Amino acid sequence: MSKVRKLQEGSVFDYVFFCDGCGCAHGIRSQNWIAPGNLSEDDKKWIDGRWTFNSDLEKPTISPSIHVWDFQKDANGKIVSRTTKCHSFVTEGKIQYLGDCNHPLANQTVDLPEF
Repeated sequence: MSKVRKLQEGSVFDYVFFCDGCGCAHGIRSQNWIAPGNLSEDDKKWIDGRWTFNSDLEKPTISPSIHVWDFQKDANGKIVSRTTKCHSFVTEGKIQYLGDCNHPLANQTVDLPEF
């Protein structure tokens, strides 16, 4: 089983991995990602960056860091702010959680789990 999964074309991300700190998947958009046509303009402004990925599903290296946000929305569903939820580097199959994570694995490096 791999540590990174490839998603179908048209997804908001093209690769995902499981984050033990958050207990959920995190996604990246590689250099080859094609944006889905159904994104709103408001959503597009929060989707930033593309990552390099070594294409190794067992010992992935992703660059730059992966910064996952919590979004606050107003009563109409419009995003009004974001705060850090998780911030990490993935290098050769290990995930290094940075100090600004808001979970117990902050400041630790662990093996990326199988996904």
